[in-house]
Amino acid sequence: MAIVSLALSCSAKAQFFTGTMTILVNPFSVSTSAFTNTSFSLNQLNLVTATETGTFASFVPALGFLTAYTGTVTGLSAIPVSTPISNFFVFSTPDVTLGASGTTPNNRFAFNLTNITETAYTVSTASFFGIGTLTDSQGSFSSTPAHFDLAYSSQGGYTIALTAGAVVPEPSTWAMLLGGIGFLFLGRMGIRKAVR
Repeated sequence: MAIVSLALSCSAKAQFFTGTMTILVNPFSVSTSAFTNTSFSLNQLNLVTATETGTFASFVPALGFLTAYTGTVTGLSAIPVSTPISNFFVFSTPDVTLGASGTTPNNRFAFNLTNITETAYTVSTASFFGIGTLTDSQGSFSSTPAHFDLAYSSQGGYTIALTAGAVVPEPSTWAMLLGGIGFLFLGRMGIRKAVR
């Protein structure tokens, strides 16, 4: 009975993030963001839009500010690059211009980046895909796998779609993974027969 109640209390505490959140460049300041074919940088303050879903809609007030990592992320390509950066995004703080509030407490949530990929590039547009983990400084939410799509429409303008939940591989990726496991199994079976 004690084991059952312990399991229930653990599962009740382990709430995970769900849904999506869209972020825009702060419209009340001059944008300093930029990108190349192998790098990008973001503005420090970015506006959380009202298109949130899931737990984002319940816990992150719309029209507050998301604070982004302002260093330049370099060495990017179409192959995922390991880029561990804690607090890559922290959210949210009040936006006094629009009269919006922040989280309670301010900057309660963080996105910790683990790797990033360049998904498209032209002279005037670019996009990047980042994978990491969402965390809650108050401990109400368990660390949740998450990813973001960063789309530049110009050197100074971008949108970010932050999504909670693990990335689901495409069917072709699953086929390659399962095929690889099958070859390993067959190879192992062949080694066993050779040893006998």
